[in-house]
Amino acid sequence: MRDKKLYKLLRKLTQTELKSLRLFINSPYHNSNKNLPRFYAHIIKYAPEFNHTGLAEEKMLKALFGENYGDPKIISRLQSDLFKRIEEFIVTEKIHNQKINAQLLVLEFYRERRLNKLFEQKLKKTQHTQLNASYKNDEYYAQQFLIESEIHRYASMNDNRETEINLKNEVKTFQVYAVCKQIQHYCQLKTRQQLTDVDFNIDQLNYALERSGSSEFSNVPFVLCYNAAAHLLREKTINNYNSFKELLWQHKQYFPSLNLRNLITILENSAIEIFPTREKMYVELFSLYQLQARLGLFLVDDVLLPQIVKNVITVALRLGKISWAKEFLINHKQNIESFEVYQWNEARIFFANRDFPQTLNLLEGAKIEDTFYVLESRRLLLKTYYELGYFDLFFSYLNAFRVFLSRKKLKPEWKQMNLDFLKFAFHIASLAKYDSDKAEKLTHQISSKLHISDKEWLLEKLGNR
Repeated sequence: MRDKKLYKLLRKLTQTELKSLRLFINSPYHNSNKNLPRFYAHIIKYAPEFNHTGLAEEKMLKALFGENYGDPKIISRLQSDLFKRIEEFIVTEKIHNQKINAQLLVLEFYRERRLNKLFEQKLKKTQHTQLNASYKNDEYYAQQFLIESEIHRYASMNDNRETEINLKNEVKTFQVYAVCKQIQHYCQLKTRQQLTDVDFNIDQLNYALERSGSSEFSNVPFVLCYNAAAHLLREKTINNYNSFKELLWQHKQYFPSLNLRNLITILENSAIEIFPTREKMYVELFSLYQLQARLGLFLVDDVLLPQIVKNVITVALRLGKISWAKEFLINHKQNIESFEVYQWNEARIFFANRDFPQTLNLLEGAKIEDTFYVLESRRLLLKTYYELGYFDLFFSYLNAFRVFLSRKKLKPEWKQMNLDFLKFAFHIASLAKYDSDKAEKLTHQISSKLHISDKEWLLEKLGNR
């Protein structure tokens, strides 16, 4: 029987990591099971999917141990052993890639063994590494606190006269780290509260807003930016928006990608509420998207999430930035895991460019399974039939879409938004060319609907009559 968790873990390792893992397993220091290197060499042939029949237990037994393989449970034990070795490998890699944490472990060893000269030499190197750190985020201040803690322990152990000073430094760095986490959590909970309408009890974190604004943190960019973000989340005004944005742009070099992306997301969500017109909102969002695309902030583990693709393409097309949208999609093709996501957005770009035949070619050959993209693609195909003047196909497909909605189990709001779209699309396509009274009535009905799919397109078709 295949160990699912083992192969799930292996699929997440890069090719470089898989090669390093081979060296790790082949090392007698890390592994004493002589059969494990052979077992790993066998299964790694089936990377990256690990779903080949060669991984069937009986086949592996024969491949590794011949016909007289003896204990049939040996494969299960090898799988279990390999999983443990991989976890140890992960720890080793993490320590290797995090210089400060590795140096802190060495400092702790030198202090415990009273190797004072080595401790002091290593401390200088550690402080130098910390001083030249690329980012000054919450993790940086956590590491700074751990360094100060080591210094205090070392001074106490040696009855150093500066013990009191060391203790004060330790307390101070802990306070900075604590405020970093508190104001960050405040922003995360406030954002979550506004997106989900769930009333989180964040009263206990309100003091973090006041504390983080004190002058003692004026030289801590992480606190300054999150404090400004917290004020924006609490009161969404254009002044708070601009103050936060200015601070973030000024200090963005101190933030790793994930922190910076999260802070810019606060700007994105706030822009939707703050800017007085949709046009100004789209211009602001587009400028934020351009910056993130330029800095590579959209990628999470080298993957571009479907919702981000949709949002970026939507805003670019609304502003007529068709060439930019096309270039963005092509440049990130390898980062979009789902082909249907790529294909649907490509079709949207062709449609916006009024290349309706190419839109039709893409949509009619598309194999889409995700419900959201099924609905979006069906509406886009219907609009394409309308634009091409294929009204027989338009009405036939509209009726088929209605049947689909009646049979498909969907979120009630999704179903209603699409049914309303079909109703108004039918009336627009059936409308006599010079029936201005009915056109005006339809315009009023559509405009008064708060939630309806492709509202702008419906209104555009009425305006063009």
